[in-house]
Amino acid sequence: MQAIKVETIVEKEGELLLTNLPVHPDQRVEVIVLIPEENHSVPLGAPLQVNEEEWQRLVEMIRQSEPRFPTLDEAMNFSRGRP
Repeated sequence: MQAIKVETIVEKEGELLLTNLPVHPDQRVEVIVLIPEENHSVPLGAPLQVNEEEWQRLVEMIRQSEPRFPTLDEAMNFSRGRP
């Protein structure tokens, strides 16, 4: 199963629009929507502020995951600051 992480901001109550996904007509997909507990708005495209330790963890995760994508658990643990 391929994992794709997309972050967006809800523009209309109860609706979520996802575009430019690598999917095709009649392709079956599964969607999980995660709503962060700290739901503060950050403009799309705004630079992320990460410290050196977080950056090194991200680089190591990318190196270890090539050529596969991280699992959902790995991605969630990274976003929560867990090893």
